[in-house]
Amino acid sequence: MSLADASPAEWEEMRARIYRWSFRILRNHEDALDATQNVLVRAIATGIDAERPLAWLRRVTVNHCIDLVRGRRPAGGAVEGLAGAA
Repeated sequence: MSLADASPAEWEEMRARIYRWSFRILRNHEDALDATQNVLVRAIATGIDAERPLAWLRRVTVNHCIDLVRGRRPAGGAVEGLAGAA
């Protein structure tokens, strides 16, 4: 199955899976919704014709969420407010 040939019901199932994968990593409803939208937009824009589209979507979702989590960490690993406490 290619993503271009997916029915509305299949797209809804993919959306639900992407949300669940995102929420497990991000632990925030709004962030998971945003990640879901970003992954679906990328899937549509890329127009992939993957042999295993769910595997491709999962990998893209996990990578996107990891990038978001990395962006949340303070620069240099210092805890905010404690950098100059010594």
